[in-house]
Amino acid sequence: MVKIYRVVDGQAEPLKLPARTLAEASLALPQGVYTTLRVYPGGRTVRLDDHLARLETSGQLLGRPLGLDRAEVRSALGAALRLAGLDEARVRLTATPPAGIGPAEVIIALEAFTPPGEEVYGRGVRVQTVPALRTRPRAKTTDFIAPSRGLYREMPPGIYELLMVDEAGHILEGLTSNFFAVKDGKLYTAGSGVLEGVTRGMVIELAARILPVCLEPVWRGEISGLAEAFITSSSREIVPVVEIDALTVGSGAPGPVTRRLLDAYRAQVRKEWQALLPLP
Repeated sequence: MVKIYRVVDGQAEPLKLPARTLAEASLALPQGVYTTLRVYPGGRTVRLDDHLARLETSGQLLGRPLGLDRAEVRSALGAALRLAGLDEARVRLTATPPAGIGPAEVIIALEAFTPPGEEVYGRGVRVQTVPALRTRPRAKTTDFIAPSRGLYREMPPGIYELLMVDEAGHILEGLTSNFFAVKDGKLYTAGSGVLEGVTRGMVIELAARILPVCLEPVWRGEISGLAEAFITSSSREIVPVVEIDALTVGSGAPGPVTRRLLDAYRAQVRKEWQALLPLP
């Protein structure tokens, strides 16, 4: 069940919207920008400032600065978690840029977090490619939600995510994730034409300690030659991809680089997380 709150002077004001999901909550509001993040047990967040910075960047790319007060948003998020009775959640922050001078209206939508099943990490997932949808790849805008939801509804059974491919055949990113591939002992991920995910940034930092990182996309025609692939997002962390467009990736099982990065990512999360709620 989704709980929705308006940020008012650092507090969370309950808001009634006809929404059953985080996506519906964003679509019920005036058009704006958004970011989605995970709150870990104990009301802990990771790189919340990076998520807020991405909100601000999205507003700037639209030519409509948000004027966020980050301290107020952080305080309101903690208040919203307390009101909702949650210490672990999936959260969407949606900001509607002001019509004139002044700060954006910020809405917090949250729901209890259900992690992917361990089989997702242990066995990996199947994905398919679709033509790229974003017209402003670096801006995370709510007008992207409706078309992406339409594609998800049409997704064949057994497919976990859809990867967007540009006209040249480059694999860019998932509808709600970033995409990485291991090829010839190097890690590849698109360096432009994609949303710069917060988890993506953490993975690039961690991967650089393990193997060379190339900010370049792989081609759709290279799928059969990939050693490993995975997708990333704040909610799902790092999910192994073992099949793309019915083509097997590597051995058809999660590879050693993916497993090592998932362990490193989870360890880094615990080093960095910060409590929004008072700890017991």
